Amino acid sequence: MMRNTAAFTLCTFNLRFATAPDGADAWPRRKPLLLDCLARLAPDILCTQEAMPEQIDAIRARFPHWGMAGEGRFAGVVSPRPSEPAPGEHCAVFFQAERFRLEETQTRWLSATPDRPASLGPGADLPRIVTRVRLREQASGRLLDVYNTHFHWGSTFTGFAVELLGHWLGDTPADVPVVLTGDFNVDAAGPEHAALTAPALAGGRRLQDVFDALPGRQGTRHDFTGTARVCIDWILASSDLAVRRAWTDTWSRDGRYPSDHFPVVAELAAEVPQARPTDRFLSSPRELKQR
Repeated sequence: MMRNTAAFTLCTFNLRFATAPDGADAWPRRKPLLLDCLARLAPDILCTQEAMPEQIDAIRARFPHWGMAGEGRFAGVVSPRPSEPAPGEHCAVFFQAERFRLEETQTRWLSATPDRPASLGPGADLPRIVTRVRLREQASGRLLDVYNTHFHWGSTFTGFAVELLGHWLGDTPADVPVVLTGDFNVDAAGPEHAALTAPALAGGRRLQDVFDALPGRQGTRHDFTGTARVCIDWILASSDLAVRRAWTDTWSRDGRYPSDHFPVVAELAAEVPQARPTDRFLSSPRELKQR
């Protein structure tokens, strides 16, 4: 018999990088709007893309009870981009520290040399990263793996990145639920989405899109217009996570939006065997190199 544990909410959100020349929608003007949006959503886990250090600092100042993991894509090297001084954009993962404890974290580059900062994948002219965190739920002791990424565009890169991610995801132990989030720069109707959700994970599980069994999928990139035609921001959860709700948040204030992407939010709950009196939770996570 299976039962659901307490649900948690997870949000993926491309913040639009802080130095973008966006005029009326530039970061200093929309900073209060974005922080208010996050306060409204109040996710247990927040996965961000394009987060620059000043944006991370603003989030941590507003939400001091959140933990954070992730490195910039130019961590430890000189950035070649004047608009993106090192360490540059992060695929940061924030989490409610009262609910989750950070067990492990690792940032890797989507390239043939994934441990080399700023290394480029095939067909990419900018480095792309994935942040992996292993969280332990404080109350139950259960583990959760979260992967957060931001793909480059073009089939040469996306095909390579999907294969690389599939290899890493395949190493997740069968008793650890896993979530993959990000801005994939391709629509959910494309072959990359199918390639990530088709392969089997340990324990016979698969990744499932949170909208697979639920209505409400909407476009996510709207370029500050409020009208989005493509869904390039996804939450994929392993099939041992029940999807209770999922939605694209289109909130705005006075005609202004917190980012050029809409955040995607899901309420998830782990499905675990019904415990017998002699059962206890066991886990033995694999050790990863701390970065």
